[in-house]
Amino acid sequence: MSHPPKSSLQHRVSSEPLSDYDSRQGAGLLDFPTRWSLRRAKSIRQKIGWSHALAIGVAVIGSTFGHLLGDAYARVATRNWEAAHREERLLSSLNLAVLAARSHQQQFIPLLQNLPEFEHEHKHFLGHVQKIRGLMTEVQTAVVTHAQFSHASAELEAWLRTHDSTIEIYTEQLDQELRKIDRSRLQTANVSAAQQSLLAFTNSDAALELDSLSDDLTLLLDDVHAREMEADIAMHRAEDLHSLITYTSLLLSVVLAVVLALRTSQAIARPIEAVTQVAQRAAQESRFDLQAPALTDDEVGRLATAFNGLIRQVGQYTQELELSRQTLELRVTERTQELKQTIQELEEEISLRCQIQVALHKSEELFRSLSACSPVGIFLADVAGGLTYMNPRLQALSPKSTAANGTEVSWGASWMERVHPEDCDRVLSAWAEHIQQGGSYADEYRLQMPEGETRWVHARSSPLFADTGILLGHVGTVEDVTEQKQAEQEIRHALARERELNELRARFVTTVSHEFRTPLTVIVSSTELVQHYEHKMTLEKKQQHFEKIQTASRYITHLLDEVLLLSQASSSDLQSNPAPMDLEQFCRNLLEDMQVASFSSHTFRFRYQSFHPSVCLDERLLRYILTNLLSNAIKYSPHGSEVELEVTCDGASVTLSVQDQGIGIPAADQLHLFEAFHRAKNATNIPGVGLGLSIVKNCVDIQGGQITVESKTDLDTKFTVVLPLISQSHETQSQEI
Repeated sequence: MSHPPKSSLQHRVSSEPLSDYDSRQGAGLLDFPTRWSLRRAKSIRQKIGWSHALAIGVAVIGSTFGHLLGDAYARVATRNWEAAHREERLLSSLNLAVLAARSHQQQFIPLLQNLPEFEHEHKHFLGHVQKIRGLMTEVQTAVVTHAQFSHASAELEAWLRTHDSTIEIYTEQLDQELRKIDRSRLQTANVSAAQQSLLAFTNSDAALELDSLSDDLTLLLDDVHAREMEADIAMHRAEDLHSLITYTSLLLSVVLAVVLALRTSQAIARPIEAVTQVAQRAAQESRFDLQAPALTDDEVGRLATAFNGLIRQVGQYTQELELSRQTLELRVTERTQELKQTIQELEEEISLRCQIQVALHKSEELFRSLSACSPVGIFLADVAGGLTYMNPRLQALSPKSTAANGTEVSWGASWMERVHPEDCDRVLSAWAEHIQQGGSYADEYRLQMPEGETRWVHARSSPLFADTGILLGHVGTVEDVTEQKQAEQEIRHALARERELNELRARFVTTVSHEFRTPLTVIVSSTELVQHYEHKMTLEKKQQHFEKIQTASRYITHLLDEVLLLSQASSSDLQSNPAPMDLEQFCRNLLEDMQVASFSSHTFRFRYQSFHPSVCLDERLLRYILTNLLSNAIKYSPHGSEVELEVTCDGASVTLSVQDQGIGIPAADQLHLFEAFHRAKNATNIPGVGLGLSIVKNCVDIQGGQITVESKTDLDTKFTVVLPLISQSHETQSQEI
């Protein structure tokens, strides 16, 4: 658009009055159908309001009419559809219930052979019959009251009259058939007859009448479905009518709105164009002495007047702004110099901080490298004692665990989960005291590893302070000392074993020297007497001395055998070699030998209970066990008393019991009874070394058995040995291999 010359524009402003311009251009006057009201509209708001009101009124009235008419048709169609749908749903439920009852009745025939299943099926049948009765009642009530079936047909009423008593007749006849069958006495022989009876009822008139009821229901459902489809089509037609009226009214309102908008825009745009031309020239040429013409008396005229005043103010503000700009440029120059100096200082500080950060990063990397390579666990904790860092070695000792919701547990919680329950309270208390007091910390405790192993650790910690003296946290180490603890334990065991061996050695030397001295003295004295006084002795006297020498020699040999056997048992050289043997005969022979060898006046009682004539045992070890127990029973019981040997074999084990009527064993000595060289306090005056029961215990342990003792002082003593048996087939197979 070309701009008129300034002189021409000023001439128009001064020479053209507003009334002449309005009379020529017709500003603000539109030939609307409601011309008498639009002529009174002297503002743009009124002009636009009338035109929009007319367009919106057409749209609203047309849409409202279409909506009301469509809703009227739609409500009628919806009521018809809902009635048909309710009728279809009720009849469908009734038909399904009839079919289900019929199906359950047919299942009675095969289920007569399974009474629990038959009763279960009969229960379902009765439930469906009850449901059919309820639905029939509901249909009858609805037809009579017309509450649901507003379109109930004559066919439905005829169907109700026809089948009003069908279900009752069917149920009654079926009950009669079932009562004929005594299910409590139903046997395999009469099951077939009962099934034939039920099969005949399946094809009876009552059953066929029930099928006819279902077929008629199907036809009624087809009719209801057809009426439902007709109602649905009517609903769609009502919606189409609603849409047609609405869209037509909207189209008319759009056309009317376009026409009114064009006419209104022409009346409004012309005065605005004049103001726009002045505004563009003032903006392009920066001339703030121009004035816009006020061509109308409406908002645009008032806008032109206000715009002229604004231009004058802008001209004044422009001069002030130029002065302010010059002052601001001077200040900006000064501020720029200050900012440059500040930026330079910041760059120097940033560079220094970067160098410190790099050095700190290198130091941290060095610390992490050293801690990663360290064989000792290293940790950092905050002021509150929570773990913030653990090196790989410490993480290996306490890997993170997972909570029940799937999240990882913190290092501190995971570490405390590993602490042994017996040490947990003590460790927590010591660590809390260390955190509160801020001193050094050192402790040893156990950790439970995930694989079930228990490890000993030695933990140390010290507070970590900043240069200003502020507490930053705690740093410490955790060292695995399990091997050290095990070595210490082994050393303690070795020392204890060595002390025990020294004690045994001293007791052995003392006991053996004492026990050997008596028989050796007998041998030496008897030998010297025979050597020096042989010519004076009778043959009988010499024979007595020779018997003393033989008895002492046998006693020494017995002692040496016991020492040798104890040595073999201690060094694991003594082994069990079971073989088949006649246990009863073995025990009888042993008792005879003991009776002859001991020259005893004791009475031996032997009891044997077994269903196995032959068992697999080590005869050599068994002989030593029984010989020692029987010898002790003879030695520590008075002459003429009774010694009892009882043997019981149950196929899995052999129980050997030796009981005497001797001096008994004190309760305090029973705890150490099977230790080497230990003798009871009440037996010190009776000759003995104290090796027999220790060797017996080793012989029993080698065979995997058990030995127990029951004794009362000055009354009796009973030793019981239980030895497991090895089957002869297994022993034969082992020998063949």
